[in-house]
Amino acid sequence: MRKRISLLLIVLLSIVSIPVFALGENFTADESVILEKSIGYTNFVAGNRVNSTADVDGINFVAGNMITISGRQDYIFAAGNTVEIKNAETKDVFAAGSTIYIDDSSIRDLYAAAGIIEIRSDISRNAYLGGDTVKINSVIDGDVLVSAETIELGENAVITGTLKYPEDATLKKEDSAEIGKEETYKGYENSGVEITINRTARWVSRLLSFFGLLVVAFLLLLFGKASFDRVEKVEKEGMTILKTFGIGFLTLIATPMMAIIAMITVIGLPAGVLTIILYGVLIYLSLIPTAYYFGKWLLKDTIKNDYLLLAAALFAITILKAIPLLGGLVSFFSLCFGLGLFVKLLFTKEKEKEKEKKK
Repeated sequence: MRKRISLLLIVLLSIVSIPVFALGENFTADESVILEKSIGYTNFVAGNRVNSTADVDGINFVAGNMITISGRQDYIFAAGNTVEIKNAETKDVFAAGSTIYIDDSSIRDLYAAAGIIEIRSDISRNAYLGGDTVKINSVIDGDVLVSAETIELGENAVITGTLKYPEDATLKKEDSAEIGKEETYKGYENSGVEITINRTARWVSRLLSFFGLLVVAFLLLLFGKASFDRVEKVEKEGMTILKTFGIGFLTLIATPMMAIIAMITVIGLPAGVLTIILYGVLIYLSLIPTAYYFGKWLLKDTIKNDYLLLAAALFAITILKAIPLLGGLVSFFSLCFGLGLFVKLLFTKEKEKEKEKKK
């Protein structure tokens, strides 16, 4: 049975302890991003191509299609299609992608999930790896926990601790490769590996969703500042929040029903299909106006930059959504409130147009 890529970010919950107000203002999103200057605080960057050679005094969060990271940083969190970490100096690396390359770097612990993982860099402690194929050709001075179909140990591979892997995986080992101890596992009963993998897979999804939504939010803020200004003008008081939530809830329930009724008729079919598509898009985007509304309400005196404020608010909501029980309520409220804001902004814009016509 093929194992799905899943292992990453075992300690991502530690993000909760990061003060979002102290993240600094280095939030960058663009088609192509090159980071070279030193950064004295935690850094967030997203783009199609990202080349980060900067020294970062904090965590370097990087998301994109093609990612290359080098330089010194406290921790690296990277998510992308191809992730290459080369000549980097860091404590721990958390990486997810299609292909991950680790070369000539100074790393304490490695957490990686990808289709293919290639390690050609010494790891001073442990490695936790999940994917289809894992290739190791370096010294790992600790334990290696693997969930993969194929494990390849090159001629320079040395694992001083225990190599733990699925009993149905294929292990290919060069004669010169060294392993301190080998263990295999199967299922939940004999090992906590699968439990850990399932838990951390959710964090992989959250990290990727956060960065993806962050890029979309930045683009919307860049090209649609007027809409965000209208969000900011919505009254910040209890009744307004309840009314907006109620409008969003009705929109959430009524829209698909109306679309289905429309699609029953031949004439209304295109409109119904278009409505369903738009409905899905608005559900995806609903977190953005919610984050901006409450960010402006709670953080405007602390964070002046709109991009930083929006990112901090999205980040805070992402963390809240990860908390058991509370997370479900936060998700539902954010969805309904965001949809309600969209409806309010639509009618506000129409009213503004009518006023202009009367003038």
